[in-house]
Amino acid sequence: MKKEAYKQYMREVDNWLYRGRRLLLETCLDLYLPSLKLEEKATQILEIGAGHGKNIEVLSKFGVIDAIEIEPMAIDILNSNIFVRRLYSEKVPFSLDHTYDVICAMDFLEHVENDKQAFLWMVEHLNHNGILFLTVPAYQFLFSYHDVAACHYRRYGLKKLVALNLYGLILLKKGYFNSFLFPIAAVSRILGRMRMNINEIQKKQ
Repeated sequence: MKKEAYKQYMREVDNWLYRGRRLLLETCLDLYLPSLKLEEKATQILEIGAGHGKNIEVLSKFGVIDAIEIEPMAIDILNSNIFVRRLYSEKVPFSLDHTYDVICAMDFLEHVENDKQAFLWMVEHLNHNGILFLTVPAYQFLFSYHDVAACHYRRYGLKKLVALNLYGLILLKKGYFNSFLFPIAAVSRILGRMRMNINEIQKKQ
């Protein structure tokens, strides 16, 4: 992610959208974690693309957390997070001799050129009956200058995301969130992309 785009993300991470997404994460784990029946063992959790650790505040309620993050500004913050047991600063996929009950990857796959390979890596590091929690930006037609600045390779529809599941994981829940503001977001992104295209044309003239 470009430096300025990451600074913008850091400024926005406590806004209503990110708070709502963390509430969604907490609600889903409350609903599905009891089915793991881990007895006395602590739930093993991995967050990929942990950022500066706001999701970890939620995840810490459920188990022991390892994190993956490659952005230097975020790594500095995560190193002082008392809830992070291990911090990995390598790009997925990498050699990791550990498996997890929960893998959380919120807005991660769109940053990976080979998302199929990354998805399979996550599945390989899930314990039996483990839970994979994913969020991604929706709809490729909304791809805009914002995605370029954030170093996104793509956006997703549900069909495209589900198609990555080559290992046949049981789909517990799927859907879109923040749909109420979708029309406004769609118009904003489309207009932004039009402005970007016009600027490119003007540069070539």
